[in-house]
Amino acid sequence: MYLPTKWHSLSVLEDHGNAVGFISSQALHTPENGTCSKITRVTLSACPPLTNLNKDGVLITLLPNEENTSNSAAPLVRENLVRADERCRAIGGDSQMTGWGHSRSPSSVKGSAVKIDVCLRDPSQQTRSVVTKILMLTFP
Repeated sequence: MYLPTKWHSLSVLEDHGNAVGFISSQALHTPENGTCSKITRVTLSACPPLTNLNKDGVLITLLPNEENTSNSAAPLVRENLVRADERCRAIGGDSQMTGWGHSRSPSSVKGSAVKIDVCLRDPSQQTRSVVTKILMLTFP
């Protein structure tokens, strides 16, 4: 995975062994007990890896999704920012991108669907370009 200098990544396990991945322009922290109780699409609210996005800050959440493994899943639209939902706003975000990517591992030809949520706060054009590059290199 491509990460720019000074960007951070974190993987957090849930009590059942599943994981969620985070990528951010800011330092991230693990939950107090080291795991999240259950990883779902509300993980950002229930188990946030940071308390507040800085101006020009980004938090990318990568959730594995076993329910949506088809190739017909809607891909992430990298240039289309929308108003932040309540989970993104809870950490200070004001815009976001949401969609699906297909991860590919050396042992998997098909890959698996990954739910991608990108939460941003007042992003500069340079930050948006960096986010696009990370996502394009991770989910071609």
